[in-house]
Amino acid sequence: MSKIKILLPLFFLTLTIMFTSCDGRDKAFRSAQTDLLENKILDTFTEALNYYPKTYAEKVTDTILSNGFKVHIKLYSDMNNAIIVKDKEHTHFRDFIVDVKITKDSQELFNGTIDKSFLLEKELFDVNATKQFLVQDFWIENLEHIYNGTPTLFLEYINPESRKNRVLKFIFLEDELLFEEII
Repeated sequence: MSKIKILLPLFFLTLTIMFTSCDGRDKAFRSAQTDLLENKILDTFTEALNYYPKTYAEKVTDTILSNGFKVHIKLYSDMNNAIIVKDKEHTHFRDFIVDVKITKDSQELFNGTIDKSFLLEKELFDVNATKQFLVQDFWIENLEHIYNGTPTLFLEYINPESRKNRVLKFIFLEDELLFEEII
């Protein structure tokens, strides 16, 4: 019994020292982000968003053809809409809008915007295709041998996920606008 009287206070003293020394001082000034980084858990809560193009982009082309046609094209990025490719980084590809103005001898043949609503209205793309494709590039040709030198606009569309391309040809005749998908 005398051993218990000696060991019992020693036991309580040891327990008291143990509980008072574990006050969490080493963790008091660490942030939750530091703990998540050390345990490599932060990546599961954050995701990188990449936008292409990153900022507003614009390309303006003014062309005067030898037969009197004037072509003004403005291609610019739509900062409000993007196609999301679900990869590791969830890449957002911004769509482009094309403003086109065609004149000949001061007479306006076409002045309009070619965007997704235009493609749906003219039934060039269906609803699913407009959600998947965006403008990648454009060029103008003067097809003398086919349309008597009428300017022809080619718009190349791409599906950023599948990398599939579609090329649309717009022929601006004096009294109508013709469309044709060539690829």
